[in-house]
Amino acid sequence: MTEPAFIDFSAQGTFATRYSGSQQGITHHYQGGYHLVDSTRNAVIHTWNLEGRTDINLPLGTTTAVELTDLDNVWTQAEHRFNNNDMGLDVQWALQGIYDRLYNTHNINSMDDDADNDGNGFMINAFIRDGLDPDNAFWNPNRETLSFGQGGVDFRSLASVDVVAHEFGHGITHFQVGWNNSIDQRAFNEGMSDIWAVIMEHRVRPNSVWQIGEQLTLNHACLRNIQNPNASNAMSQIANTYASPQYNSGDSYVRGGVFSHWFYLLVNGGTGVNALGSSYSVQGIGMDMAENLIVKAVYDGYLRFTTSYAQIRTSMINAAREIAGTNSFLEHQVENAWYAVGVGDTQYQYTITGPSTICNQATFTINNLPQGAT
Repeated sequence: MTEPAFIDFSAQGTFATRYSGSQQGITHHYQGGYHLVDSTRNAVIHTWNLEGRTDINLPLGTTTAVELTDLDNVWTQAEHRFNNNDMGLDVQWALQGIYDRLYNTHNINSMDDDADNDGNGFMINAFIRDGLDPDNAFWNPNRETLSFGQGGVDFRSLASVDVVAHEFGHGITHFQVGWNNSIDQRAFNEGMSDIWAVIMEHRVRPNSVWQIGEQLTLNHACLRNIQNPNASNAMSQIANTYASPQYNSGDSYVRGGVFSHWFYLLVNGGTGVNALGSSYSVQGIGMDMAENLIVKAVYDGYLRFTTSYAQIRTSMINAAREIAGTNSFLEHQVENAWYAVGVGDTQYQYTITGPSTICNQATFTINNLPQGAT
């Protein structure tokens, strides 16, 4: 699985995607046609077609996949929809958008940023119509590739931007964080991938960003709801509080809801009482600052060797201090959001004290202001 050595030229194609309408994407021309290959960026992006087969038992570096091709670089639904090959257009276009967001905004080159110090990011190989499980998408840690099923009983073709970003997020975690396969670390991995799904859907093509898989589910409103983790119309309900009965009895996807819902509260803020009976109040910091925090924590190594939500909380606080300083608004809302989902026992709330009636002159004091604020 390497970039073709016989490329004639690159060109901008028109993709009739399944979930995002008409979009423009880079392709390469060789062997008489245009292919879903892009080496104009600093990491090659290549989408392949397994046609219902699976490569999982083949030696590494080999594949039974075939190229996705078009003769005039106008990839129409009439040409590619009938056999679900059009999902490859969604995957290739989404991967280009995800890559561009990381590179253009954060100067990060692919999942593994220049691991070989050669100026190139890790090559992104994606496989559509993977036959291992048509109703699933996954990151293959052994082959270090992305796979997307063509759908079946529960889902349409698994190629929406949030699903592509979720699996790409697993690739990022594989290289940058290294969580293992224990139930809790799988939970961290799933929660983090849902966070990447939210961030990238928001940036590339917003569509109900706090719902995962809302364009794909056949019998439900979405797969998971990050804003409302126990939404009855979601295919799966997830925990919103660490150590709650739901968390303690749940699998890695259920437990991962603590992480993703923390991110929702961090971005948007919120007040309420969690599943352990603790009242909380979070002032949202917005998507820009929250995205910067995630990128800092992941790509600057803060999350490496973490094995508990308590350690992840500490790592996020340290990353927040690196961004905004100690005793900052960012740090305190990171703490408040973790308190809201049952991790940590510290809340920072800003209060004003002073007389309730002003006749002439009075002095008021604001407590717990961030550093530098007056």
